[in-house]
Amino acid sequence: MENRSYSDVVGSPSAPFQTELSKSYETLTNYFGIGHYSLDNYLAILSGRFYPWSTGDCTPGPSCQSLDPTLATQMDNAHIPWDAYLGSMPHACDQTNYDNGTPGHSYGVRHNPFVYFPSLVKNDCQKIQPSSQLLPDLNSSSAPDFVWFSPEICHDGGGDEACASIAAGDAFLSNEIPAIQATNWYAHGGVIVLTYDEGNGNGQGQGEYLGGNGNHVLTIVISATTKGKSDYSAYVNHFGLLAGLEKTYHLACLAQACSQSNGVLPLPS
Repeated sequence: MENRSYSDVVGSPSAPFQTELSKSYETLTNYFGIGHYSLDNYLAILSGRFYPWSTGDCTPGPSCQSLDPTLATQMDNAHIPWDAYLGSMPHACDQTNYDNGTPGHSYGVRHNPFVYFPSLVKNDCQKIQPSSQLLPDLNSSSAPDFVWFSPEICHDGGGDEACASIAAGDAFLSNEIPAIQATNWYAHGGVIVLTYDEGNGNGQGQGEYLGGNGNHVLTIVISATTKGKSDYSAYVNHFGLLAGLEKTYHLACLAQACSQSNGVLPLPS
């Protein structure tokens, strides 16, 4: 989800579903984004790095891409099946914006970190696909072990378009999360990590590394084993989310995910 601080969501009359989720499942109450744009936060989760060139939400190209390893390349090397699903993306691996501010037509490439890594575009394009395949794939007998899902702009609650209100994002999640929970993937131990890319900007600067106050965002770990679990109050940021994923899949840490100062997202074993 997008562009909302923790206090914008939890307890808001515009977000009753997410407020209830925060009461029902393990919620990280001290979780932070790392930058003040979309792209730098998405890249941080995937690669463990903060890229100065990403702070303008640039589109993929020679000055806006990386050859660094990612969680996806780690999974490829370990033969762990993964797929990424992007809301309203017209076709696999699309590297252009497709946004006219209406549902079904609000894909922002800045919310798709995979296409900023040329090796993934070359080798894994078929895995970077429109979100229409998400629920069918999670109900199939060959569901991927790891799934990334970025909602389209009209569903992400971030305010980039008039359609992207907090209430609209909450309404989308109130349908999407139960639908995911009804899949075979979830029934066989699936874990959902719901998070936001960044806070609302209050107290933040432009284009700098921001791991502290002003970027406090909601993150909830949703699974059968985290239902009713107490809140997790230790500090974690997006690099720590990557660290938690790597720990879960028995992968080595990448870049800032190796730093204990960024915390580790707690995930069910």
